[in-house]
Amino acid sequence: MAIKANSERLQIDNLELASEIAFKEQDYKQAYLLAHKKELLQEQMLVKGKLERINEEVEVKKKLKQQAIIERQTLILEQQKKNKQLTIIFISVLFSISILFMIFYYRRQLDIQRLEQEMILKNKKLIEQELLNKKVEISTQQEQITMHNNELIDLIYYIKSKDKLVDKIQSMIKDVYKIATGETQIQLKLITVFIKQHRDKEKKINLFTDHLDTVEARFYEVLQAKHPNLTKNEKILAAYLRIGLSTKEIAFLLDSTPKTVNMARYRLRKNLNLETDESLVAYFASILE
Repeated sequence: MAIKANSERLQIDNLELASEIAFKEQDYKQAYLLAHKKELLQEQMLVKGKLERINEEVEVKKKLKQQAIIERQTLILEQQKKNKQLTIIFISVLFSISILFMIFYYRRQLDIQRLEQEMILKNKKLIEQELLNKKVEISTQQEQITMHNNELIDLIYYIKSKDKLVDKIQSMIKDVYKIATGETQIQLKLITVFIKQHRDKEKKINLFTDHLDTVEARFYEVLQAKHPNLTKNEKILAAYLRIGLSTKEIAFLLDSTPKTVNMARYRLRKNLNLETDESLVAYFASILE
């Protein structure tokens, strides 16, 4: 209903409420996506408002300019009418008045040109300031994205460490199971089943990949346009390199080895037709510029 009514404020309120509900329900991914969508909509509203204010100012200035032109034309017509009435009697005076009038008119034109140039310069400065503010805002958002990426990396390290601990516990249970009997074996089986039911390792590890799909959507779009032959794994590797992950960190996230990651980087560089001295990280960092 909010979208049909074209009510951006109501959409923002709905997104905020939905995000809070998802957070209370511990659906943190959905809560983050809704909150991020709300922030984008708010940013669009702010930009739209600024553009509307700028358009209003331009319209007001146009009206003032048109009014000045009309007033100047009216003044000219009135002056010409008076000059015609005095032509017969004051020919000599008319000549002097005409000269004075031409001087006045010329200066008037110079003043108008000067005001127009000042207005153009002022508008140019306003636009440049808007662009500068936009760049600062984008830079701030990029820093926030980097911070969120680091937080997710820490979370994945924690999850993997916990999974290794669980694997160790399961291995110890298997060892005990071999020497246990009767009721003890039954309890050990129940413990093993309980652990398996409450593990969702693959889904947790995909948190980071899902996050990249959201915040790096524009990067993936441009990358696909420039290099349509890249595989899905190569695109993921490109996104990891873009946010500044080391080879060791990438290997950890992919459950691989640094040697394998280095080979993948070599193949990716070859598919991109980059020279040996060209940095992959620098290339992906500048791809949206």
